Amino acid sequence: NPAQKIIHMNMHPHSNSNINMPGFEDVHEELRHLRRQYPTTPIFLTGDYNASYTERQMQVLFEGLSMVSGMLVAEKSDGTDCYCHPLGSVEYPNSHTAIDHVGVTTDLCEVKLHRVLLDEVIAKGSDHAPMFIDVALKAAN
Repeated sequence: NPAQKIIHMNMHPHSNSNINMPGFEDVHEELRHLRRQYPTTPIFLTGDYNASYTERQMQVLFEGLSMVSGMLVAEKSDGTDCYCHPLGSVEYPNSHTAIDHVGVTTDLCEVKLHRVLLDEVIAKGSDHAPMFIDVALKAAN
């Protein structure tokens, strides 16, 4: 099978929500542009969003785009939904505060698996851990 085209963007807005909201609005406009130009191409938006999926920034970012954080729609998940971990530790201190996301166009992909790749080597170098998702691409209409 020929390779399926995808679009991948990465973002890391300022942690101050008063400063980062214009950045979310700008990224939203770019995502809208990409959806118009490539309506059948899946889009993945990765990064440290500095916003949990319940915050207003996420609503602004994904409004009208059929996009959501992959952790919210995964068929199977490791259950990790946390902000970060203390540097050097593999323990997450709290839950429901994730700010690292893989945004997915859910009309074009189905998220099969969402996992946080946290091990001691990663924990030594960062207080954020990589996200892994496995998706099945839906047939284009």
